Amino acid sequence: MTASTGAEVVGADAFEAIVAEVAAPLGRFVAQMIRDRALAEDVLQEALCAAWSSRQRMPADPQVRRAWLFGVARNHALHALRRERRGRRVLEALAAEPAPADVPAAAFAMHDVLVRTLGPEDRSLFLLRYVHGFSAPELAAMTRRRPAAVRKRLERAAAAMRAVAGAPSGTLTQTGSSHAPSSVA
Repeated sequence: MTASTGAEVVGADAFEAIVAEVAAPLGRFVAQMIRDRALAEDVLQEALCAAWSSRQRMPADPQVRRAWLFGVARNHALHALRRERRGRRVLEALAAEPAPADVPAAAFAMHDVLVRTLGPEDRSLFLLRYVHGFSAPELAAMTRRRPAAVRKRLERAAAAMRAVAGAPSGTLTQTGSSHAPSSVA
């Protein structure tokens, strides 16, 4: 315990016991704030991860500790709600704008196929590689993954896109930049 803050460094077993005691009411609180079960579960996990990372500041007194954990969860829930609200405003603004005349309808159709075919992580890798021209090593640095793992994800994403488009293997090419060749490497 530190004298100045009244906090104690909590070990893994003690933290697990604390979480087991408070997880259900904490989860209900977050769900009441968020009103989206999946997002609430994500927010709860983020809050507990943040609490684990900051456990050296966790109060020693059980009642104060409970309030501290609820405060961490509250902050994460408010942040998620702000993020969601900003995202909604951006989507509304995009929907209100007419499609640019210089963007062909095929580009909008391809975007729709991307959204329906690839998850957010693979979609971002695919777009960064094939539209914006980043190489696999550059993407690896961005995503903190090994280049081989990025290349494998790109191969799978490209295969999924080819399957949806009915295109033969090796037909994907870059359009945005001449950064790197059109292969996955």
